Amino acid sequence: MKKTFFYFIVLLAIATATMAQSVTVRFTARSTNGQYHPFESVRVENETQGWSQRIDYPDTIIVLGTSESIDVAEAIKEPQIKVYPNPFAGRTSTELQICEDGEAIVSIMRINGSVVSEYNGFLKAGIYRLNVSLVEPQVAFLCVSTRTGRTVAKMVNTATGTADKIDISYLEGYSSQTKAVGIGPFNVGDQMSYNANYTSSNGITTSNTVTKSQTTSELITLFFTESSSTTLPTVTTSAVSNTTSSTATCGGNVTNDGNATVTARGVCWSTSHNPTVSNSHTTDGSGTGSFTSSITGLSQNTTYYVRAYATNSVGTAYGEERTFTTSASVSLPTVTTSSVSSITSSTATCGGNVTNDGNATVTARGVCWSTSHNPTVSNSHTTDGSGTGSFTSSITGLSANTTYYVRAYATNSAGTAYGEELTFTTNTQCFGGFDENGASNAVFTVASGRTVKFSRGNLQYTTTGSHATADGGTAVGTWRFAEHQYDFIGGADNHNISSTYRGWIDLFGWGTSGWSCQPWENENRTTYIYYYWPGGSYTNNLTGSYANADWGVYNAISNGGNQAGMWRTLTKDEWEYLLFSRAASTINGEANARYAKAVVNGTKGLVIFPDNFTMPSGMSNPSGINTSSAPFNNNTYTESEWSQMEGAGCIFLPAAGWRNFRVVSNVGACGNYWSSSHSDNHDGDYAWSMYFNSGTVGVNDDYRYYGQSVRLVRD
Repeated sequence: MKKTFFYFIVLLAIATATMAQSVTVRFTARSTNGQYHPFESVRVENETQGWSQRIDYPDTIIVLGTSESIDVAEAIKEPQIKVYPNPFAGRTSTELQICEDGEAIVSIMRINGSVVSEYNGFLKAGIYRLNVSLVEPQVAFLCVSTRTGRTVAKMVNTATGTADKIDISYLEGYSSQTKAVGIGPFNVGDQMSYNANYTSSNGITTSNTVTKSQTTSELITLFFTESSSTTLPTVTTSAVSNTTSSTATCGGNVTNDGNATVTARGVCWSTSHNPTVSNSHTTDGSGTGSFTSSITGLSQNTTYYVRAYATNSVGTAYGEERTFTTSASVSLPTVTTSSVSSITSSTATCGGNVTNDGNATVTARGVCWSTSHNPTVSNSHTTDGSGTGSFTSSITGLSANTTYYVRAYATNSAGTAYGEELTFTTNTQCFGGFDENGASNAVFTVASGRTVKFSRGNLQYTTTGSHATADGGTAVGTWRFAEHQYDFIGGADNHNISSTYRGWIDLFGWGTSGWSCQPWENENRTTYIYYYWPGGSYTNNLTGSYANADWGVYNAISNGGNQAGMWRTLTKDEWEYLLFSRAASTINGEANARYAKAVVNGTKGLVIFPDNFTMPSGMSNPSGINTSSAPFNNNTYTESEWSQMEGAGCIFLPAAGWRNFRVVSNVGACGNYWSSSHSDNHDGDYAWSMYFNSGTVGVNDDYRYYGQSVRLVRD
């Protein structure tokens, strides 16, 4: 491998009979621009004595004269650097010469003094290869510091690299004391001449020649004239993107300026191959580096050819040719209207299908409706996503027994298109009973601006059969609502809770939806309580990211629509608002009548009145309204009488008791109904529930492993 040095030492010596005289000449080389320049040999000529000699690496000292050799000579101390190529495109290789063992700091510094990358450690004397990479095009400095000196080399990066880093690898050792034997005599004051040689990719170059009478030791600097030939720039073409019917985005990267300033750059395009700047083109700045170009004024559905270009004083260079085709012109989308279903007195379900986007993104779609023909988006409407394909729309806020007209719509940059018009008539308003999915027709306010509908009965479960789950799978078991609001399982079956019991149960531990905790997992005292921490934290509720721990969210209820995600559990705050804060009808002179205790078909429990309630004709007004201490037998209803109360919108929660592992207590005496809210009390072992008994109605927190009733709601 050819070796190059930045620094040579020549010792010229003359001997007499009584003494030896010596002259030490040291050499260094620079480019004409002032940068240090590597060299491989020095030609030494004694014009007075008529001899010449070339000194090659590794000979760094020449002893001239007839006397004994010189044993000690000044050695190179400072670290030496050669950067080639420089400028470079993202990455370059550098040779580093370390002259003595010791600690070294090798760093790349920006022009503002900040450090890009750095090596700090021990380097033994020798020759090293440094692979330098820079991410950004920039002027930087390679700095090497040792205990014997510091050297700095300027680097110019013209392109984007992969990383800011320095990789150092040892090549071979270095000796600073090699001597060559002189071939001729020397006397102090002889006329000497010196020049240096260096081999590069362009061949062997020679420095200037220094001629002088050599009378003293000194440092001589030799200069190399750098090649300054100018060529065309080098430029690459970027990929084409963001193509529309009339525009596109391209660009390029000028990786080399050809030793002359790039005065213009951009892209040019045509419908023929090899476009030039005489065709349509952009102008996107000057100099080297990456650039982005906006191509405009194109024709639709047309194939174009594009090239990046860069111009300097030599001429214009072009990057590789790329091809793209513009899209067709934009038109209105095409959309159809789906049939109307699930019609109630105030709601309906419709939707549509966007079958063509008109060559532009569909930004909005849905249905619009009115009591007049040809409804538009200026009328009532839904917004159901974007893009092509089918969608479902929920129409709300309708008036009972009213005829409506509905159309699907889709909007893109060309405007809004409509599907065919359909008509439907809402049902006559009904405040009581339950719909086909088991949801009450009557509504109950649980927060400001939020109403729900209760399920037709308490939630029940058996390990037989299977059902769909919210994650798209199926799970063992069947979930259902009790046939009547006053139905509950009782102690015998709930006592038998286990993974193998095939009967029905209706007292569940908190969050035992089957998602992360099975309905039977609190059957015995060996069950670890942290099973009831959704997501592994007691602060998580059965909502949001952990909503699948809610029985109604995760499971399909067989007689409740048989589809996962239709139901949910009330929060603690919603139970409190329902029972103690909401505005409701006046009953028997009691304003905001919300609840009353009662016995229904022989079962004790709590009656919850809907927001809008009218006492059925011929029935006595209830007593003990909103009184938590009232006894259950204040109000007693037969099955027939309850049917009328239910038809008027009332909800009944039976006193089904509660379960502690397999021990069931207070059946027919108290009711405990879970909320979806965690409790921070008792180290996270508790969750909130609504409860009632003969003396009170309220909300408190209980152990999560207690089996309690669940009554689901729909928004």
